[in-house]
Amino acid sequence: MRFKRGFALIICMIVFSAMALGSGSSGGSTSSETGTTVGRAEQTETGADEKTESTEASEPEKEEVNDPGIETAASLNEMGLGDIGVKDGIYVGLSYVKRMTYLPTALGTEEKIGAGNEVILAFFDFYNNENKSVSIAPEDITCYADGTQAEDVETYIKVECDGIKQFYREDVAEHSQMISVQDYEVPTGWEELKFFYKSECIWIISQDDVKTEPFNFESMYSDLVISRDITNEGDVIYSGDYEIIFQGVTDYVYNNVVYGDQPYTVFKFTINNTGSSAIDYSTAGHKMSAYQNNYYLGDATITLDDKIDGYSNIFNIDSIEVGMSANVYVAFDSFGDGGNLYMIYDDGYISSDYRGFVYVER
Repeated sequence: MRFKRGFALIICMIVFSAMALGSGSSGGSTSSETGTTVGRAEQTETGADEKTESTEASEPEKEEVNDPGIETAASLNEMGLGDIGVKDGIYVGLSYVKRMTYLPTALGTEEKIGAGNEVILAFFDFYNNENKSVSIAPEDITCYADGTQAEDVETYIKVECDGIKQFYREDVAEHSQMISVQDYEVPTGWEELKFFYKSECIWIISQDDVKTEPFNFESMYSDLVISRDITNEGDVIYSGDYEIIFQGVTDYVYNNVVYGDQPYTVFKFTINNTGSSAIDYSTAGHKMSAYQNNYYLGDATITLDDKIDGYSNIFNIDSIEVGMSANVYVAFDSFGDGGNLYMIYDDGYISSDYRGFVYVER
C-alpha cells in the first residue's frame, strides 16, 4: 500500500506541474487540426463550434462487429428450447433437454443418483464470433428447478451422452463451434427449469419440453460460412528451429477393451530438426486442438498407442536429435468419418505456442 500511495503522489505532482506550465504559457493554443495558433479572444467567439469539432475528432472509431447472420431470440431472458442468445461475442443455444434416471459416462457406466431425483441433460451449442481464440465455459451455465439451484451429479468419469461429451472451460478458436452436454440432478415432479448463462441469457423449460429419446445432433448454426486456407499434403506449416511438414489425415477406429470401438481423426506430420541442438518434444501435444465440421473435438488423445501408417503418437516422442526426424501423428476423438477438419498445431504446455494450422476439406 505504501508503494501505491507514493506512486499516486508522484503522479499528482506530475499532473500539477503540467497544469502550472499550461496556465503560465502566454499566447494562444495550437489547433491540432490546422497546426495554426488561435488567439484567446478568437477561441471565446468560436469556442462552442471548436469544442464540438474537437469532441467529434477525438471520439474513437467504433470496432466493426462481425454479423454472422445468426437469428437470436427476441428476449434473451425469456428464451425457450431451440432459442439462441449472445453474450460477449459468444452465441449460445439450448438445443435439447433430456431426462434420465442415471448419469451416463464415457465408460458406459451408470452413475447412480439419489432417490426421488432425476438427471436432466442439457445440450448447449456455442459459436465463437470473435476474431480470436476465446475461453468458453459451459460451466458458466447454472440450472434452477422451481427457483432452487441444482447441482451436477458427482462423478470422476467423463460424462458422455448420445455421442456428445461434457466440456468445462475450453479455448475455442475464432469462428469455431463447440457443443457440450451439461448434467443436473433435480427432484422429480419439478414444474419449471431455468438455465442461466452469465446471468443475461435465460432459458425457461417446462415438463413438456423435456425428452427421453436419444439426442440427434444437428448444428444450430448450419448456415455459417467459414473460410480458411486449405492445407495440402507436403505443405510446410512451420519453419524455424525445426520444420513441420503436414503428411495427410486419416480416420482410424481403435478397439479399446474398456471403451470399445472408438473413432479417431488422425493428423500426420514429419518433424525435421533443422537446428543446432536436440529438440525436447516431451510436452508437445498437450495444447493441440482440432475441429470437425467446425465443431471442437477436444485436446489430442494420449491413450492411443498404436502405430498408424508408420507414424507414432506425438506423446511417445521424447526428443529429436540434430539432423534427425520423427514421423508423428496427433489423434483426436471424432464424430466419425468425413467432414472438414481444422487443427491447431500448438507444442506448448501451459501457455499457447502456435506453430501452424491445418485445414482439410473432404
